[in-house]
Amino acid sequence: DFGLSKAFSTDKTRCFTNNVVTLWYRSPELLLGERNYGPPIDLWSVGCIMVELWLRTPIFPGATEQGELKLIHNLCGGICKKNWSTVEKLPLFDKLRFFDCPVHSVKERMKIWVKDDLGLDLVDKFLILDPDHRINANDALNHDFFWTDPMPGQLSKVMSTLKISNF
Repeated sequence: DFGLSKAFSTDKTRCFTNNVVTLWYRSPELLLGERNYGPPIDLWSVGCIMVELWLRTPIFPGATEQGELKLIHNLCGGICKKNWSTVEKLPLFDKLRFFDCPVHSVKERMKIWVKDDLGLDLVDKFLILDPDHRINANDALNHDFFWTDPMPGQLSKVMSTLKISNF
């Protein structure tokens, strides 16, 4: 689905709509009105999906944008200057009324379900509030999670062992 796709550009002055990405996978910067965004919004979504694969349920099933922010706030740390130095510059930050600023606790809270330490570390890096500190795609692909045994099998060899017939 490329319905909301845009041509990629390194031009930092371009602004987009912030009403993109399914709500449960939408990054906090989008929820706070950011219109000048880039690849970090997709990496946030990857983190949500990775956790969903382990939990077998969405990690942030908010019914509204405010509800989504509250769920993110409770797990990923307070949406405050202490955890995200530039958050106050976002258009909708002043609309928030969180009275606490919990610390980032993804690893601590997810270790009950996610038994792979490297997977947990990678998810923790995907779910960083501040997009400037969130892991980038290159570093994610080079993370030890993807380069530690057991390594994935070659697709051609895996598929050749399957006996599937459509008839």
